[in-house]
Amino acid sequence: MSMQLSNNLQELSNTSGEWSLVFPNNFPLVTAQLEDRIIQHLWDDIDLAKKNIKENKHNSRLAGNLSESLVLSDHNNILEDYLREPCTLYVSDFLMSSPVNRNIFMEQEDHSAKLTLASLWVNHQKQHEFNPLHHHSGVVSFVIWLKIPTDYRDQHLLPFVANSNLPSASNFEILYSRIDGSFATHACFLDEKAEGQILMFPSNLMHQVYPFYNCDEERVSISGNLYYEKLSND
Repeated sequence: MSMQLSNNLQELSNTSGEWSLVFPNNFPLVTAQLEDRIIQHLWDDIDLAKKNIKENKHNSRLAGNLSESLVLSDHNNILEDYLREPCTLYVSDFLMSSPVNRNIFMEQEDHSAKLTLASLWVNHQKQHEFNPLHHHSGVVSFVIWLKIPTDYRDQHLLPFVANSNLPSASNFEILYSRIDGSFATHACFLDEKAEGQILMFPSNLMHQVYPFYNCDEERVSISGNLYYEKLSND
């Protein structure tokens, strides 16, 4: 569409002044397939958290309408070290590039420029459960899908979904605003190919997770937030 418009404007420019397109700055998302060693590290951290479920229960501090969410400890800072460089590049190259948003990520006097993984948790989602529209704290947030027991194609063929013009069952979805002030969504369609993938986004970006159906297995995902490192007051 933009290429055709650009060509048409170019033709118009030949007879009626100079016409061109302007693309407002917007933020990209960042995704990757995690290395096997990182995935195994995360499963190991989940196993450790399960050894003391009562102490690690995290549901009351999260928006998710889920059976179980547990705080995780990133042992030996393996995940933090793995994510720091891509997250730092993400912030410096894109999130701080807009004058409107630069103040959100501006380094304060009591913070360093070093990003640190300050919160990490695992969600165990059963069928019919969901995560309502919400945002996180921090600078950069992420979701990692470890186990996806369903296929979005099957979920979108369910009788009460198939006739919709916006099939959403089992989707992970981000909400953002267009230049005209209206809202749009970006959906992640999940199946087993998503296992081991990470999606990074600005922490204040609104997002939600729709329920899945006809599956007794749990969906397992990990979320976390990175902040600027707090400097010592000493």
